[in-house]
Amino acid sequence: MRLLSKSRRFFTLERVLWCFATLLLSGVFLLIGLTAPSIKGFERKENSVTVLQNSVTDNVGEDVPESLSDESPSGKVPLNSATKEQLMSINGIGESFAQRIIDYREENGGFTELEQLKNIEGIGVKRYEKWSSYFTLD
Repeated sequence: MRLLSKSRRFFTLERVLWCFATLLLSGVFLLIGLTAPSIKGFERKENSVTVLQNSVTDNVGEDVPESLSDESPSGKVPLNSATKEQLMSINGIGESFAQRIIDYREENGGFTELEQLKNIEGIGVKRYEKWSSYFTLD
């Protein structure tokens, strides 16, 4: 009986609600952390590439990494000459999409307009709109 009265004092409604609220809040933060790349404010911006490029080129006496030295001055990736690593540096482009872009470029003699990206399997209107601002034709 004495054990039962101690457990009743320990499991008060306030403590149970506090634990539930803490678990619920931690679940919300976990969900936000897992979905952050799809939230609008977390997308990679063009300026971040430009700032990184400027900070690397300002270091006198150091070599500019190959991935940055081949990019155009605007900070965009040159679609007709980009390496697989450069293509993969764009948010959302993995190894398979990068290889598909390179294969399409080699099979068709390069890109003459950015809209040709839509001809690649898996790249529809939404992906094209998301990625087209990161590319230049050289």
